[in-house]
Amino acid sequence: MNRVIYLLLAISLTVGGCKKKEEKTEVSISGTVIDKSTGEPIPVVNIKISPGENSTVTGSDGFFQFDNIENGDYTLTASKEGYKDVSVSVTVSGSNVKKDITLQREAAIVNVDRDELDFGSETSVTQLSFSIVNSSREDLAWSITTDCEWIASITPNSGTLQFGKTQPIQVTINRGALTEGNNTTVINVVSSNGRSEITLKAEKIFCGLSVKTYEVTEISATSANLNGEIMWDENNIYKPSEIGFYYSTNSIPTNGGTKVTATVPLDYWDDFETTISGLTNQTTYYVQAFATNKFGTEIGNIVSFVARDFVIFGGLAIQSSDATTSFTWEIADNICNNSRVGGYSDWRLPTINELNIMYANQNSIGGFTKEQYWSSTSCGDNLYQTLWFDYVSIKCEPSSFYGYVRCVRTMP
Repeated sequence: MNRVIYLLLAISLTVGGCKKKEEKTEVSISGTVIDKSTGEPIPVVNIKISPGENSTVTGSDGFFQFDNIENGDYTLTASKEGYKDVSVSVTVSGSNVKKDITLQREAAIVNVDRDELDFGSETSVTQLSFSIVNSSREDLAWSITTDCEWIASITPNSGTLQFGKTQPIQVTINRGALTEGNNTTVINVVSSNGRSEITLKAEKIFCGLSVKTYEVTEISATSANLNGEIMWDENNIYKPSEIGFYYSTNSIPTNGGTKVTATVPLDYWDDFETTISGLTNQTTYYVQAFATNKFGTEIGNIVSFVARDFVIFGGLAIQSSDATTSFTWEIADNICNNSRVGGYSDWRLPTINELNIMYANQNSIGGFTKEQYWSSTSCGDNLYQTLWFDYVSIKCEPSSFYGYVRCVRTMP
């Protein structure tokens, strides 16, 4: 009996030991990523599968594949710069799965490569740059808009950016227009389907000084007088150690311009000036006054002038300097008629009314003596009116009188 039991037990163990172990089912998930607009396959799309966190990248034909996937539910996430991310669900149940994914392009805009430009508080820092980027698949027209008073220029400020390209943008600020403390503004880069923005920051440190740049006087083809005003506290706590001007052909003189100094006045509120030379004829210059103390530097407003042989007042061109000395009326008349200053041949003696204009603006025009100047206005036979610049005095002089000469011409 025992033998029968043992035999049955042995048979049972033998049959149980021969039962096959259950195998796991492993299949693949594959597909192609397609551009929704064009229907074309998209290469180099990142495909992530979860759970599992494995990833792959589509080939040149847009194809992707994950192997050795067990049965279960999965999420595929497709992402590529310039397209909106897409996630799709996939269920694996014993056989290979094919799942195509369609991506839609994001709206094509020009982007900026940073969030802000910070010019800080250093007065010498007036230019910084950023770049705009076109990551789309089309050329984009763009422009930059701002209404900020302390932004002097943005270069370039519009254009067309080819797809896949970048464009550096240079921003120049006028520190003389900053208010004390932190200054912040936003500029917008507007393109076909939207806009990007970048924040600009600049700081002006309180240094207890007030500086103004006045109009330039005594202008000639090669020299000019620069004029300004300085003010500090009566107790001299903020008295400047250095004052002067920056001048340049650049519209922002503090940006690499020439620095010239002037004598610090004794009074806490006074004008100051200096003369510059070596200028280029028919060239526009920009001037900005400054003052520095131990607390910082104050920058004034910007004025401009043109270095040339003549200045213009109310449609009248006036030569910047007198003829060499005094002359009789006939010689004076010939000097003006034969003058070729600035390449013009229509110079003449001024009328007495034009001389009055010149007298009223003599400080701005510059170069006058305190003597009598000839006019073309007759007051009798061989008699012509003169204007005495020492004081307003009109006289009638014979043509043989020796008077000073300042030629003029009528602007077209």
